[in-house]
Amino acid sequence: MVVTRGDRFIVRAYSPPDTVGGGLVLDPLPPRGGIRTTPGRARFSELDPSTSADPARATERAALLLAAEAGHAGLPRAALTARLGLLTNDARGPVEQLRERGALVAVGTFLVAPSQLEHISRRCWSWLRRITASTRWTTGSRGKRRVSGRVRAPRRACSSA
Repeated sequence: MVVTRGDRFIVRAYSPPDTVGGGLVLDPLPPRGGIRTTPGRARFSELDPSTSADPARATERAALLLAAEAGHAGLPRAALTARLGLLTNDARGPVEQLRERGALVAVGTFLVAPSQLEHISRRCWSWLRRITASTRWTTGSRGKRRVSGRVRAPRRACSSA
């Protein structure tokens, strides 16, 4: 079964034929973690479109939450269809407005929260300062400055770890 955010569902028992319950899909691909915890309930409350009178505002809140959860990896634009149910360009309008306002930043095919970009930038600059502080510069045979020795970046130089 394929579902997306906003789809309604009904759960029925096979025998005896009875309706067990139903609901509204809030996130078809939720992150791992407790759903019956206080943070889990807060997350679902944030994703619930019925808590906002304006559907565009509900979409904005959901997009911001998913981008924040994606962290430095960013939210793929393809996830707007799969996870938020934004099938048309009109439906993606609220997300594009977030991008235009600077609440989300487009990096290739990903949407990243500006705070994550700042975090990545700080880590990269920190790594670069460490490298340049420990690097010896020498003058080559043609009078050009060059790095002596080998400089190797750590495996995850700009990761969030």
